[in-house]
Order: sequence, then structure tokens, then C-alpha cells
Amino acid sequence: MNIVLSIDAMGGDNAPRSVVEGLSLVVKKSGFNNKIKFNLFGDKNRVSKIVDEFPKLKKFITITHCDKSVGGSESITSVVRYMHETSMFNAIKMVRDKKAQAIVSSGNSGVLMGLSKIAISTVAGIDRPAIITLIPTKKDFLSMLDLGANLEVNEQQLIDFAFLGATYAQVINNKKHPIVNLLNIGTEESKGFKSIQNANAILKENLSKLPFEYKGYIEPSKIFDGDTDVVATDGFSGNISLKTMEGTASFMKSLLKKAFMKNIFCKLVGLVSSIVLKPVLKRMDARQYNGAIFLGLKGMVVKSHGGSDALGFSVAVEYAISLIEKDFLKKLNENLKVRKELSTNSISS
Repeated sequence: MNIVLSIDAMGGDNAPRSVVEGLSLVVKKSGFNNKIKFNLFGDKNRVSKIVDEFPKLKKFITITHCDKSVGGSESITSVVRYMHETSMFNAIKMVRDKKAQAIVSSGNSGVLMGLSKIAISTVAGIDRPAIITLIPTKKDFLSMLDLGANLEVNEQQLIDFAFLGATYAQVINNKKHPIVNLLNIGTEESKGFKSIQNANAILKENLSKLPFEYKGYIEPSKIFDGDTDVVATDGFSGNISLKTMEGTASFMKSLLKKAFMKNIFCKLVGLVSSIVLKPVLKRMDARQYNGAIFLGLKGMVVKSHGGSDALGFSVAVEYAISLIEKDFLKKLNENLKVRKELSTNSISS
């Protein structure tokens, strides 16, 4: 399969260096497919200088100059005025025009979502796309959405997220009948916002018709237990949850490092313990799970963390490649036909 990825070379805190170095890490992998090409959009002079440091990367990329990039604090309303000059929008257009199977960007999430909706549009029946990614648990992985695209949602949108997340778990995690929960501050029926209560009630009324197993509410403290496959929530709660997880993992690693550096004895203990701790710390490394797809769009848009380094960006690129190889969008659209029928006939607010 020939794969073409469109890359926003200027998106993120560490771009364009993290982007170019990340692509070089992908190319270095022993299983790298020589049929994969990268189209980079950004400041050609800056990007080219970094590419020159990685001779083996050159044959896999093309660079298209763009005068402007999207800043982290900008809004979609301000960017729309000059979007055609930005690296982000030009990268998205490659997917719209069927010249690339996916775009990867570490840029501003809100603007990336807004420009993607303008250029690509949403799947029929889906009002708002959602950001989804994998979260490690005690047992396996779960899929969580929305992680920041939609700060406020209604009950129908939460139901959409449940369907989108379940489909993702079926295709990506091979869960034939995934368990789905709504994130809430408690498990009692009366807890949470009205939109959550209404979504919960509608889903429970239609349990026999759902293509997944709906198990009601889940509290944040239970996410890592591994007893669910999908956690659906609004973008505000999801983004706070994700960043709290990342911050906690970073805090725990810093505590361990400080403890093992206390004195010579602790350093020796740390050296011996490293054999056991290395895989644990790797599992806690947020970079290993970088890359989140905007579910509900007609094209594939993958969001890399804004603060990604080279390793993190390489993981996001590999994630995009794996989605393409699994023909994810086609399978998603097939599964959403079932959701549309249920929505039309029975699931409505």
C-alpha cells in the first residue's frame, strides 16, 4: 500500500525541529515501509535546514512553503481570515483533495478541529467530531473521548461519542462488543449535569439495540482499573482528566528519580531496580501514547500533543500509519450506519 501523510511542520511548541526529527525516527525503524511519503508544509527555509541534518530522510519528503503558521493562543475566528496561507490548512487540504490519507499536526487543537471541519466536513449524522486516544490501564487499554474538541455537549452528542468510541475500540482494540461508560462524579443516577443524566437514561432504555455493552457511569478513580473499554465525556472533563494523568505520571517519575539520587546507597538500589522499573516507566511515558484522531470527520486528522518532542511526534505518525493500514475510516463509516438507524428509530432526545 502506498501511503502519503500530510504534515503540519510548524505546529507545536517544538516545531519544526521535533517534526523533522520525529520523521527521521520513523524512517529509522527496521519495519519502515519505503512506500510511505511525507508532504511537509511550513517555512521551507527553516524546515530544509533541519532536513539537511538527516540525509536518509530526504528521499521520503517534499516541502511546500507556507508563509504563516497557527499560534497556540489563536482562535479559529482569527485564523479563518488568513487560513489559506497557513501550514495547518494547506496540510489539511491534502486530505480533502485525496492527495494524502491523513494529516498529522501538533498545532492548536481548537483551530485544527475548526479548519478540519471547514475543509473536510463531518460524517453524516455526526454533529461534532471528538478527539479520542488510548489510555493504559491495569489490564489493557481503554479508549477515551472527547479530549478537548468540544468543551460543552448535549446528551445526543454524548451518545454520538459512545458510538464513535465503541467503533474505535472494535477496530483498533479488537473488542467485538466493547464495554462503554459515561464519565461522571459518581455512579448514582442523580449525579452529574442534566446532559449526562439524559444520555445515560436514553442509552439504558435502548440496551438491547446497542452494538456495545453500556454499563452506566464511571468515576475518574476507576478509569485505570481496566473494567471498561470506552469512556465517553465532554471535552472539558476529558482534557482535564488526560492532563491530570500526564501530570501525575511525570510527578511519580520525578519522585522516583529524586529518591534514587538521595545518596550512594539509594543510587545503588536505583541501579538494581532499573531492570524492574524500566518497563513500568515506559508504560507511564505519555509520549508512548501520543496521537489522537478526530473521530467523525470524513478524512483522517491526527492530533499530536502540542508539547511533543521528536519521540512523541514519531509515535503520532506511526499511529496515523497504523490507522490507514487498518482501513479505519471505512470500517468506522460502516459501523456508524447502525448508529444512524438507531438514532432515527429509537435513540433521540
